[in-house]
Amino acid sequence: MTSADDVVGARFPAMKFRHGYACVDVDTLLDRCVVAFRHYEEGGTAAAATVTSSEVRSADFPLTRWREVYAADAVDPFLRQVADALARWEIVAR
Repeated sequence: MTSADDVVGARFPAMKFRHGYACVDVDTLLDRCVVAFRHYEEGGTAAAATVTSSEVRSADFPLTRWREVYAADAVDPFLRQVADALARWEIVAR
């Protein structure tokens, strides 16, 4: 199962002058995911989590250009994996 350390260690190809997700937007969501995973890993309940699997699944990053971006085709599968792991934690930590 995906852990806080997996999210911290995630790396995506960064690009400039190409369409992708703004790095800052993705990093902000992933930071919230790290806090949620650590919360669960330390025995916290789903009610007190900082982000839910639904929020991760519904994250809608606009495609942008002209600044540093991550390739969407690298970010999307990882976010699905993160959302799946959070969903499992939400069931276990009720």
